[in-house]
Amino acid sequence: MIKRIFLLGTAVLLAAGCATDPALPAEQFRVHRVFGDHMVLQAGCDLRISGQAEPGRRVEVRLQPETGGEPATAMAVADERGNWEAVLPPREPSFTPHRLTVHGAPTVPPLEFRDLLIGEVWLCSGQSNMEFGLRGAEGGEKAIADAEQDRGRIRLLNLNSRKVLAPEGPRSEIEDVHWTECTPETVKNFSAVAYFFGHELARRLDRPIGLIHSSWGGSRIEAWISRDQLLRDGVETELLIQAQATGLTPAQEQALEQLRTQCDETYHRWWQQLFRAHAAETAAAATWKNPDFDDHAWETAPVPGTLPGHLDGAVWYRRTVELPPEWAGSDLQLALGRIDDCDETYFNGEKLGGAMPDHPAPWAVNRRYRVPARLVRPGRNVIAVRVVDLNGAGGFFARPEELYLARGDQKLPLAGADWRRHTEFALGRDEPGRPPLAGDLVKSLRDPNFPSTLFNGMLHPLTVLDLAGVIWYQGESNVGARSCYPERTASLLRDWRRRWRNPELPFIFTQLAGYDSRASDDPASPVYWRKLPPEESDWAEFRDLQTSCLKLPGTGMAVTYDLGNCTDIHPRNKRTVGERLAAEAARVAYGDDRISSGPAPEKVTVQGDRVRIRFARVGSGLVARGDQPGGFALAGADGKWVWAQAVIDGDEVVVRTPEVPQPVAVRYAWSSYPGTADLYNREGFPALPFQAQARNAR
Repeated sequence: MIKRIFLLGTAVLLAAGCATDPALPAEQFRVHRVFGDHMVLQAGCDLRISGQAEPGRRVEVRLQPETGGEPATAMAVADERGNWEAVLPPREPSFTPHRLTVHGAPTVPPLEFRDLLIGEVWLCSGQSNMEFGLRGAEGGEKAIADAEQDRGRIRLLNLNSRKVLAPEGPRSEIEDVHWTECTPETVKNFSAVAYFFGHELARRLDRPIGLIHSSWGGSRIEAWISRDQLLRDGVETELLIQAQATGLTPAQEQALEQLRTQCDETYHRWWQQLFRAHAAETAAAATWKNPDFDDHAWETAPVPGTLPGHLDGAVWYRRTVELPPEWAGSDLQLALGRIDDCDETYFNGEKLGGAMPDHPAPWAVNRRYRVPARLVRPGRNVIAVRVVDLNGAGGFFARPEELYLARGDQKLPLAGADWRRHTEFALGRDEPGRPPLAGDLVKSLRDPNFPSTLFNGMLHPLTVLDLAGVIWYQGESNVGARSCYPERTASLLRDWRRRWRNPELPFIFTQLAGYDSRASDDPASPVYWRKLPPEESDWAEFRDLQTSCLKLPGTGMAVTYDLGNCTDIHPRNKRTVGERLAAEAARVAYGDDRISSGPAPEKVTVQGDRVRIRFARVGSGLVARGDQPGGFALAGADGKWVWAQAVIDGDEVVVRTPEVPQPVAVRYAWSSYPGTADLYNREGFPALPFQAQARNAR
């Protein structure tokens, strides 16, 4: 059941059949652009249809099946700002196409929208794993080919086809974005997670499903929360930054400048310290930029391409180019496209430029450097690029045609395998550590992580619609600032439930998948992960914080650490993610009592040299994908964690290791990439990652 709180002051509403309305019919009127042909209207709640007209003028809204029948009607009078909202009575889900018409004065043609279905409307939002398109997903091509079968039951609204930043304040309309039927053409660039979620939900409910996709890769949660909510929560730094959009007082100007200076200095010290730890290797590489350096012993490497072995650290690339005599003494342009994360680029031994870690977003910079004429020689010339990667996959990420050396209209292509490569240094598993995060919120107005800017541009125009719920796949960009994430999630949820006038709006989110970019050897093998000692993990701690968000009412969570890719932050198995989100949505939003998530620890006790864990949500029983469940670790009073053996005993798991004769705590799947964790219920849902203190058995 979807509940509503209607706010006063938006419009004067008159149901058909009420007392005579003195307002004149509108001669100029429109409907918000989020309404349109092929849309899905939310079933089971009052249907709000809204738009604008001359202040004080009346419109009438009618909804009826296209096959005929008595229409449902409502009237509304525009308020002093010209806003009107008509409320139609609730409708049952229906695959029958409906027609919506809005009437004003008899002399003005009505607005008409066709092929509307009545069903379940879900907002699908977050960052890049939600944005990830269907055609790039595992099984995506087949899903695209089969999407025609969903034409009559799934409808799509893809705001990512036209992204909008709005730091200046909330937008009231979306531009050039329209509802579409689900077809192979419309779904191929749609969110893979959202589509698989909708496909599974339609199968479970046998109702029309409307999917609204609005996400932004790399975005932090603060960008999706309104300024009003940040004000309510007293989030001081965000508000100081937000004030840039509307003007700063002299005191705020001074405070902001002090904050910027402090952040710049702190961050600069952090990355300088990082490089000082590898000063010897850097000194040894000092001559690698020079044109006379002999690089024949280096390996050949394709460009564009990623760093070897998903290495984090510093790697040099060199390429010799032969230039015609007429190029000598001419200014040239060197184009290298995007380099992840950082670079220092040289031509014949002289530095042309670069974007190092003190740049706000070096991975997003399109590298184009001017080569001064005095450096350009006839014949042999040498390009040298020092690539520095601090996290994730690094290297050259441009399209081949974006790499070239140019003289006017003449271009010399640089893509290919004619480059040589050698590693200056590789970062250890504990490097670079967490960067100082104070500067993370000091964003420019055009940065997508500017507080509230994505809410303003990508969500606020949608608040005139009724929703069944939200699925949310976000968090990777907030891992470093993990301590405040539950508070930010609670803030976002309060904000969205107020904006959509639904205090029980279901919110189903995705826990972070497994990811550890420093994997080597055979990372797909559990044997590899058992070789690594248990260690602290930002990602594991963040997953634990996400689990704590389940305390918020009306929430559900899809666990996905088993679907991750240790070397790719964007795992391609989006079907299972969508299906797990749909299972939780069915439970939270529709009262489905089937098992929708994995085993969760209920009681943890110590029995001598072992720990016994009793699980809830075991469904029809606990199972391990291997001989016995892996991924468990124990610690004694010294706090040192050791991998342990585990045995399933009914609805419990018994964990022990001779190396910890007196255990006091247990962990499961507590690593960035839990490569050995394989405990499930028989329904196929993975056990919840956790850490817990153990109590003595009584």
